[in-house]
Amino acid sequence: MVSVVITTKWLDAQLGKHREKMLDVSDKASGLWVRISNKGKIVFHYRYRFALRNARIDLGEYPVMNLKEARDDLLKWRSVLANGDDPRTVRQLDKTARLAPVTNELVIREWFDRYLVKRRKRTKDIINRFELHIFPAIGMLPAEQTERRHWLQIFDRLVDDGKHGMVDKLLADSKQALAFAENRQTITKNSLATLNLRDLGVVRAQGERTLNNAELALVWGKIAESGLCLLICV
Repeated sequence: MVSVVITTKWLDAQLGKHREKMLDVSDKASGLWVRISNKGKIVFHYRYRFALRNARIDLGEYPVMNLKEARDDLLKWRSVLANGDDPRTVRQLDKTARLAPVTNELVIREWFDRYLVKRRKRTKDIINRFELHIFPAIGMLPAEQTERRHWLQIFDRLVDDGKHGMVDKLLADSKQALAFAENRQTITKNSLATLNLRDLGVVRAQGERTLNNAELALVWGKIAESGLCLLICV
């Protein structure tokens, strides 16, 4: 094992230099490692132990990654290890998340299939609203990177068109879908959690309904008990 104080000047001297065999060198200043191929290719890497086994991960190739960036990356993975996680596993999970991001449409359809259809009737209208207003605009965006402003563009347009009832339903269902995903750790934040109709300039209309027979009987009973019936019935 070779151990030196690695500097940019030292790296430049090794870069592209042919040698008989591959060389692994540790940095006395930080514990960083570099692997130099027999053709002079230099790759930074981090060596560590996890679950009683030796392990390593490549950090990047010099000079695409400079020495400062490599040392900063080393500190990041040391922190991951200090928290009890395997840096290789964490990096693989990060890579998988980048390759196959969870989109807003996937989040909403999972909520719809796993939760909503088991608890509500007439769910077709609900998914139709998403397919008409949400999916074409932001359905393909990664849910983690979708900010409140992206949702507001949709809601504001509907408000301007006078579709206040549609906004009321979409906002309520969208908040529930994101909360469902957050609870399942599919996403880490719900960008609609604190948004309400008043933020959109919408006042929920008071509904009207007719009393049923039982409710009418109760009302008339209370009137009779109060003596008002003498005034009303005469």
